[in-house]
Amino acid sequence: LQARDPAGLITTLVRTVTVLEPPAGPLPTNGSQLVCDAGAGRVWALNPDNDTLARIDAAGLTRDLEVSVCDDPRGVARAGDGSLWVACYGDDRLVVVSDAGVLLASLPLGYGSAPAGIAIAPDGASAFVALEGRGELVRFATATRQQTGSVALGPRPRALAVSADGARVLVTRLLSTTDYAEVWDVDAASMALNRTIRIPKFGGDANRDATASGRG
Repeated sequence: LQARDPAGLITTLVRTVTVLEPPAGPLPTNGSQLVCDAGAGRVWALNPDNDTLARIDAAGLTRDLEVSVCDDPRGVARAGDGSLWVACYGDDRLVVVSDAGVLLASLPLGYGSAPAGIAIAPDGASAFVALEGRGELVRFATATRQQTGSVALGPRPRALAVSADGARVLVTRLLSTTDYAEVWDVDAASMALNRTIRIPKFGGDANRDATASGRG
């Protein structure tokens, strides 16, 4: 882009634009504290400090509904039937609410389970929940709201994502070891651990934390 001023001076601006074909088929899903319902023009947002779930009009950016859900909600996901599944970290349970904010179900997960994240599979049939307190990943059928599988992972699983084909669930470890981070790769059908992916930290003295600097 070039622009010429009245004195004849030329200013040039260069921008790189990358154009990609949109991927075909279903998209992967992930855990979040926000859910966008593009068809209805709504955004659902958790407020962990206030223990609520709010519905926002995406066009007007106004809140039209806010309901109490549980103690310290950490994750929300939208099932195929439009219901909202909420991971309740402080209450050790899941709650399911309707699009109108009406409580549909409360699913206990056991004392100390501390569910920290939830993701619905791309086909909407399964909900995967990371239990930070127990170090497990559990699976629920969204139609029956019954637990259908579980797998032990390790300390403090939290963030999670489901591949576009629904075959894999990737779960991150919140606090890793000194030398590397970890991501667990789980088979979504059998709920068996495929592998543990280790991500080495940048080593050497140049990357050590110090009193006046750190890696962030």
